[in-house]
Amino acid sequence: MGLKSYFQNRRLNKEALRNTRKKELKNLLGMSSLLVLISVETNEDKEVWKRYFKNISSNFEKVDLLFYVNKKSKNTDEDDKEEDSVYPHQIGLFGGIKQKDRLELYTTYAYDLIIDMNFIDIYLLNYIFVKSVAGLKVCAEQREHQHQYSDLLIKTDSADKKQKLYLDQIFYYLRQINANGNSKI
Repeated sequence: MGLKSYFQNRRLNKEALRNTRKKELKNLLGMSSLLVLISVETNEDKEVWKRYFKNISSNFEKVDLLFYVNKKSKNTDEDDKEEDSVYPHQIGLFGGIKQKDRLELYTTYAYDLIIDMNFIDIYLLNYIFVKSVAGLKVCAEQREHQHQYSDLLIKTDSADKKQKLYLDQIFYYLRQINANGNSKI
């Protein structure tokens, strides 16, 4: 582990200890808000996921997607205007975003569910996942360093390659929770 990773992990652990969120395990039908943290390679991949979650958004009152687009862009001015995307040129030396207040909504809004689809392992998305006050945090079992910060682990072979199967499994298990009584973790 390098020095940069050491300090990033240390900061994640501190944020996890400071987080005073109320953990809640609800049936999918009882959830009204969703945040999905997604790392993608191109803007085209981003558009595919936007269409996918547009179909799912009928189940939720509020669906927010935050993308990390892992590409170097020549249109940095246009990229800076996108509220739902972060690009490499917007990330500081230690992995945080240069415009601190820009992503505050994602960490302060009490989403019912946050899903980690950050398979490129971008620190900024990990930080938002940890700092979020969401009621239920879900990640794939293969994201080993996120285990300690999540409430529900989904075991899927190659979740990074079978992302839609991973999402289907999340929604399947959340539908199985007793709809008559909300369970608290």
